[in-house]
Parts: sequence; C-alpha cells; structure tokens
Amino acid sequence: NGDFQQTYQAAERAYGGGDYKTAHHLASGLLKQLDAEERADDDQVRNAVIGWRAFVALLLGHIELHGESGPISSEHYQLALDCQPQDTLADLARQGLQRSKSDREETFNANVDDPTTPPASDGESS
Repeated sequence: NGDFQQTYQAAERAYGGGDYKTAHHLASGLLKQLDAEERADDDQVRNAVIGWRAFVALLLGHIELHGESGPISSEHYQLALDCQPQDTLADLARQGLQRSKSDREETFNANVDDPTTPPASDGESS
C-alpha cells in the first residue's frame, strides 16, 4: 500500500542521510508489519510480503552494518536471502553478509590483540 511504500522511502532517505536511528526505527516497524501480513490467505499478498521483506531486511542489514548495531546485521542479510529475492538483491545481501562477518572477525581479533579493550557486546550470552 502507499503508506508502506512512503515509510520505506522515508527509511531509505534517513539511512542515506546518516540518520541511522530513525532509519532503523522506520524499517523495524515495516518488518513487524510484514510479519503480521505473512499469514494472509491470498497468495498474491503473501508473495508481495515476501518481496517487500527482502527489501526491508536488506535495508536493515545496511543500517545495522553502517550505523546502528553491526553484529546483528548478518541476521537481516540472511533474512533477505531467505526470501529468495531477484539476483541483484541476493548479491547485495550476500555482500552485506560477508562484510558483516568480516567486520565481526576484525573486532574479535582487535580485542584479542589488545587485552585492555573490552570485548564488543553482541547481545548474546554464553
């Protein structure tokens, strides 16, 4: 619908302008909307939800990788890939997934090399 698309465009603009907090808030809200619509009886609606989920998840991955909470960006890139998007979108999600993994490895290695640096919190507990 038009409101959804306008909100997505607002999230893209916020991301492009470096306002990651606003972009994350808008895109997260869109993903929640899509989760609610996923159980629609109409195949056309379900297919639209899957298509939009790939775009929103990719945007969230970028937001988290570049400005918000990097360690979980890989989850959104994987969600985008799980939607089996078109080739270009899938390539972008794979690139983001690889980049988020390499960034995590660099953070881990930096913390191992400098024991005075506290480990980065990734929200997971052991």
